Amino acid sequence: MQNTKITKSTVIAGLFLTLILPEVALAKINLQSPYVGISVGIRQNGLYLGQGDNVFKSRQPVGEFFVGLEEVFPSLNLEINIEKIIDRKKQSTLNEGDNLFGQTVVLPVGIRELNLNTKMQFFSAGVDVLYKIKVINCENFSFLFGPGIKIAKLNLSAKNTYTGNETKLSNGNTKTLLKLSAICEYMVTNNYGLRGLVSWENTSVLSPTARNNGYKYTARLKNTISYKLGMLFKF
Repeated sequence: MQNTKITKSTVIAGLFLTLILPEVALAKINLQSPYVGISVGIRQNGLYLGQGDNVFKSRQPVGEFFVGLEEVFPSLNLEINIEKIIDRKKQSTLNEGDNLFGQTVVLPVGIRELNLNTKMQFFSAGVDVLYKIKVINCENFSFLFGPGIKIAKLNLSAKNTYTGNETKLSNGNTKTLLKLSAICEYMVTNNYGLRGLVSWENTSVLSPTARNNGYKYTARLKNTISYKLGMLFKF
């Protein structure tokens, strides 16, 4: 019988859904208050020492599309979002004895260095529950904060420019992530608004691996901080 591995993130995500979905289902959803928006910013996707930090870029431009409903429950917004980074490429040079994906670089006789072209791709879709606080004496300003969950897919590849061999770290590259967000929102008019967002994600659960010539290669990410600016339209 095939063993099923249940991660801590999956368990916590299940508990999160168990807690919020009954409340949302029983709430009187205000269908007159939907909104949509886009935002752009930077993701800080750091990697651990020797696990890809020396060959992948740690910051990536990111774009996000989101739709939401206001007051699905008193002071609670429900928001669905899709996020994608601009594919990031990097050229790196490694020497004998350097660490790469958890392995020590060993070069063939006559080869002085290892030249790599790497690429990182990241895509996610998720849902957030945001608690909204109106600023006293300034109805145009609001603060929102709350948890969320998302399904994320990370693709990493490294190509040896000398031999042309490419290693794709595609095992274990899809995970359920937990997310915490803090948002400042300003409505310029009744319909158009601006927002700034800071979010944290436990991307450290992402450790994509690959096997090549009998070696196991692993890239381990650190937890991620994202900064975004965007605009929204309320119907």
